[in-house]
Amino acid sequence: MIFENSSGGYTGLFSAQQVAVIGYDGKTYMTGYVDVPRSTFSKTMLERRLHLSGRDYSQDLSNQLYSASIASTAEAEDAIADMITALGGDFEITFAKPGTAATQATFGGLEPRENSGLEVIREIFERVDCDGYVDGSKALQMSGVGATSTGIVLTDSE
Repeated sequence: MIFENSSGGYTGLFSAQQVAVIGYDGKTYMTGYVDVPRSTFSKTMLERRLHLSGRDYSQDLSNQLYSASIASTAEAEDAIADMITALGGDFEITFAKPGTAATQATFGGLEPRENSGLEVIREIFERVDCDGYVDGSKALQMSGVGATSTGIVLTDSE
């Protein structure tokens, strides 16, 4: 996000890891964290701007490494629940097993290799044809592809 900041009013208002909510017309589209607030000044346009970059709550999964093997007979939702439990500590994301046919499918397991938690989950989701996201309460949601929809369609305005 870029804010016009000619008067400097936004300077100091944002910090790394601050919770940020992106919404429009009373609807929340994303909740996450600010990564980097950065002020810029354009000499040619004489403009001062504040640039904010950030990620949604799934960044917590990107920041965690997971390297345990997963048995070839493991159901997808069990493997994910075990991984979330193993990450423990200050890890804030929770997971409740959905208990559907898609999420209970076996996926052939994984050999041990160090990967981000998000990459491990992405691979499991792809193998069992599931989608997922981390919601505003930091709970990982999992369902069969096409099983859920927010009704929100994001498009490029250019």
